[in-house]
Amino acid sequence: MSAANRNDWIDLLRALGAVAVVLFHFNVVPQTLPPGEPARVWHDFWQYGHLGVGVFFALSGYCLVPGWNRSPGFIEFVRRRVLRIMPPYWCSLLLVVILAGIFKYANGVNDIASLPRSAGSIFATLLLLTSPVTTVPTINWVYWTLSYLLAFYLLLALPLLGPVRRRIPILAGLHVLLCTIDLAARPAAVGAGFFIRHWPVFGLGVALALWPLHRRAAGLMLGVSAIHALWTIGRGLDETHYMVTGCLTAVTLLATTNRPAPAWLHPLALIGRISYSVYLVHVPVGICILFRLLPLRFLTTTALISSQLGILAAVLAFAGLYYLACERPFSAALGRPTSP
Repeated sequence: MSAANRNDWIDLLRALGAVAVVLFHFNVVPQTLPPGEPARVWHDFWQYGHLGVGVFFALSGYCLVPGWNRSPGFIEFVRRRVLRIMPPYWCSLLLVVILAGIFKYANGVNDIASLPRSAGSIFATLLLLTSPVTTVPTINWVYWTLSYLLAFYLLLALPLLGPVRRRIPILAGLHVLLCTIDLAARPAAVGAGFFIRHWPVFGLGVALALWPLHRRAAGLMLGVSAIHALWTIGRGLDETHYMVTGCLTAVTLLATTNRPAPAWLHPLALIGRISYSVYLVHVPVGICILFRLLPLRFLTTTALISSQLGILAAVLAFAGLYYLACERPFSAALGRPTSP
């Protein structure tokens, strides 16, 4: 099965990444833990849940290549990617604004999100030109990753401006260039070159998917990726954790190629199919609403864990409805549904 086709292993990885990010956010919210080591272990373990972002970056690069290779050109590829990612994003913006309005009306104060007020900040928020593209803050903790994805899509589209037979070599050259710039210059994390720091993880997924199509170009990309990974990990840079997670994701994809996932994992794969919706709604629904219903202090570890898992289940249920209303219609309109 090619990377373009939906398969359970990819959806399983998406599910694990999404759940990890959700539980990470559940455990960075200030809360009083019950006494005992088990509660501390649970809390500390999910401090690493943000590594799920590395899974998403690597998978995004891997899954986009078949569609990219079939694309008729730059404009069509960008159009499809923008229509795939932006409408669900705009729906989530509307959800945050509605919740902020409800809490402002009910409590006299909006403690949901700091909404943009100037025309420039509203424009930046609507077009995902918020941090790290600019210094305009996001109104949802997770939106920063979407700015990276849009940048990656645009970069991936650039080779489509060239001749069809040169697309893959141009893409390989672009990957080598961006990894080299990161090695040599370390551009700032905010501003015009923000995307360079995380491109290598995305590019690793791209290189892996290119292997069956053009082994020479893919081999060059993988070699440069390996050098960049060793350099990043060796120097202990901020992106090390995402690089390690991206590499593990790539290894998992290689190990599961043409191997069906066990039937007992299929329910988890269903979460992967709505992972983008889970990603978009878990903060406003799970943290801004449901976390308010929890006690200020848990007496036992069991109460802590069961409460978080209960909220996770509620978020997944809401995300399923959100997917049907705000994500699936746009995917269906584009033909073959894919995930960012």
